[in-house]
Amino acid sequence: MALERVHGFDERFTGSAFREDTDVSCRLAHTAWLYHLGAEQGGTRDQTIDVESDLILNDWRYALFNLPCRFRRILWVSRLYGSRVITAGFLRGQVLSRHRAFWQGFRTTWKEAHASKPRR
Repeated sequence: MALERVHGFDERFTGSAFREDTDVSCRLAHTAWLYHLGAEQGGTRDQTIDVESDLILNDWRYALFNLPCRFRRILWVSRLYGSRVITAGFLRGQVLSRHRAFWQGFRTTWKEAHASKPRR
């Protein structure tokens, strides 16, 4: 099975597991499609998760674990900062907290990336 060949989902994507599906899709090298079905129950509906910080953290994980080209990583992270910190932060009055989450996500992911090799 293709998912077994890429060692399944990466458990480093925690909390809401945001970007977990993007990560595994990248590793499958476009051999599979993943569709999210709308459902009222199940999935990652844990209300205790700080979703905004979790999204930023998992965006960082996606960039560092799946974008080998430094230029692509810089573009991705620039887009991430612009959309999650600046745009959404201003709209919700959370620029400072999102800025902190952005850099905390970087530090966390950097440590993860250097603590173990990515599963491929």
